[in-house]
Amino acid sequence: MKRKRKNIKTKSSVCKTMTSLGKKQIEKREVINVKTPFNKTKLKEFKGRLLNIKKSLHENMGHLEDSTLKKSGKDARGDLSGLPIHLADSGSDTFEQDFSLGLLEGEDIELKEVDESLERIEDKTYGICEECSNPIGENRLKVIPYARFCVQCKESMEKH
Repeated sequence: MKRKRKNIKTKSSVCKTMTSLGKKQIEKREVINVKTPFNKTKLKEFKGRLLNIKKSLHENMGHLEDSTLKKSGKDARGDLSGLPIHLADSGSDTFEQDFSLGLLEGEDIELKEVDESLERIEDKTYGICEECSNPIGENRLKVIPYARFCVQCKESMEKH
């Protein structure tokens, strides 16, 4: 499911995008499109970084799925006998599976952020804060290439 997302600014307020819910909250006013502050070379560099992150995430997710989720507790321990499993072993297996599912969920969220950043590069809106529509600092994007918010807006969100 691909969503088109544009950072837009109105004369009176900024459009807010609620990506976790997949909904957009937009005021109906005169709209001004905001374009990326980066040239083609920089966008190509960021795209390469994002594609490397995406590849790494796919590999990590594949290893997690293969090592934990596709094996039963007996298979993972190498116990192929038909004897019953001790309750503590069963609890440990369940904990490991829950832990792995949590890791997979986190990596899946990060993968979606990377995909959305790649879409923003194509839309020429990459590097624009989704909250205030100001440019996101290049140093921030070098550290977190899929950042959606500038430092000030992210700090403000974390306080609330």
